[in-house]
Amino acid sequence: MKSTIARVHTVLAWLAVLGSIVQFFMIALFIFNRVNLEVHATTGRVLEGVAALMLIAALIIRTSRRTTWYSVAVFLLLVPIQGILAYVDLPGFLNALHAVTGTLILWLSYLLAAGNARATIPVNSAFRQTSTG
Repeated sequence: MKSTIARVHTVLAWLAVLGSIVQFFMIALFIFNRVNLEVHATTGRVLEGVAALMLIAALIIRTSRRTTWYSVAVFLLLVPIQGILAYVDLPGFLNALHAVTGTLILWLSYLLAAGNARATIPVNSAFRQTSTG
């Protein structure tokens, strides 16, 4: 069961990577007057759901602190922080952190999907091989 949830976590992390790349593409399309800004916002809301599911999976599998904390970070960066940076009237340089935070979300999601923070099931100590000699 845990290995299945770990795989789900990895798939969700890859979806977050793909979604982050799509977000950058959507905002570029908006800048060049090809799509409405609502497409970018809708994709962001979908990413919030992916991050929530990824966090739930990380909490269920309890594999490593790094996996859990990275999942928490992606969720917190997406849900409250990106929303505040996008919709609250702040000084312009603070609102511009929305793009920096998006890059951080992409990076953390990639680390979760492919890096050493990947959700894995630890080997039970009873199954570890010991060397004698």
